[in-house]
Amino acid sequence: MKRYLILLYWLLTIKVIAQEVPKGKIVFTRTDNDGRTGIYIMDGDGSHEKFLIKGNVPTVSPDGKYVAYIVPRKSDETGDIYVANIEKRTGKKLASTLGCFPIWSPTGDQIAFEYFKHGIDEIYLVDCQGKNVKKLVGHARNATWSPDGRFIAFSRSSSDTTADYDIYTIELKNKKIRRITNTPGIGEKFSAWSPDGREIACVAFDINAIEVIQLSTGKINKITDGLPSHICWTPNGKLLYEASSDNTFQTGIGVIDPITKSHRLISTAGHDHFWPNWINIE
Repeated sequence: MKRYLILLYWLLTIKVIAQEVPKGKIVFTRTDNDGRTGIYIMDGDGSHEKFLIKGNVPTVSPDGKYVAYIVPRKSDETGDIYVANIEKRTGKKLASTLGCFPIWSPTGDQIAFEYFKHGIDEIYLVDCQGKNVKKLVGHARNATWSPDGRFIAFSRSSSDTTADYDIYTIELKNKKIRRITNTPGIGEKFSAWSPDGREIACVAFDINAIEVIQLSTGKINKITDGLPSHICWTPNGKLLYEASSDNTFQTGIGVIDPITKSHRLISTAGHDHFWPNWINIE
């Protein structure tokens, strides 16, 4: 009986580990030792890493076939928006603008991006033919779409300090804005909407934590691990994040369970890894 229970325990443990992230791939930015930045792809377990195309801050289309990204024109990483076929690794310019942080809509027909105009951060929309560029909301950064495409979450600061950033949402149909967090002294940025639409995760820089906010109640679950940044949900409710440390100068990609708070590193190569995006594979 004891031997049977031990065997059952190990089988369940292996099953849990195997289910930590679903079958898929991760597209991300990598900075090499010589300072060159490019977009790479690897399996969801961190293996088979390979170069895709030159660029930065990638975002993957809903069908997993294309990646939108920035080719910087300035040292602050703003630049032109490009779109590339992941399989063919061929890119074309979508929009000439000092933009950054593109993010694909759930329907795949629009891209939201951050635009810097006269020192003010604004969020714009552009269709996937590079046309119909229009402003959505001003004094806003770091857009993320709701799964149904009706809303965009963003960060907005009430002052010039990073610590005053809070999370807001805007409904695309009527432009109604709702404030989600009000936490003075905690700079909340880089939000990511959960796959079921019930939660928004964000990075709280001033306390080095990931926050998961329940939209129905406003309850905030704080998940602390190192110096997290730039987060992305997996289809089974885990979070990919940039994992940095005070003790090392290396940035990798980690995965964390918001409920159990268990975590591990996925990428362990000797390069900096940033801005993870998940591609689901059925």
